[in-house]
Amino acid sequence: MGVFNKSESINNETTVISSGAVFKGDFDVNGNVHIDGAIEGNIYTKANISIGKSGKVKGEIKACKIVISGVFEGKADCNEVEVLKGGVLKGEISVKSIIIERGGDFDGLCQKKQPKK
Repeated sequence: MGVFNKSESINNETTVISSGAVFKGDFDVNGNVHIDGAIEGNIYTKANISIGKSGKVKGEIKACKIVISGVFEGKADCNEVEVLKGGVLKGEISVKSIIIERGGDFDGLCQKKQPKK
């Protein structure tokens, strides 16, 4: 299974934050985001966010899906979260579903989103 399934994303564009890059501020993106660098701020997209093994995000995320191989610290509001082996999630999340692989770490609060009626 790929991180960015074409049927799940808004468009095929992917914004990449490379390893070694450091950003502070808020991001509002139309497509997918892949992070190998560091971001301190908020990220908003209707698509998917992938935090690579060297990626670190501190802030708030609103997205369809988040896949964490690196470190995410903050608040997240999304449909699905996957914490992969070696991934760390610290904070509060509001999700429909969460998957934590063996070797993934979650320290925080999780609130299940209720289906819209």
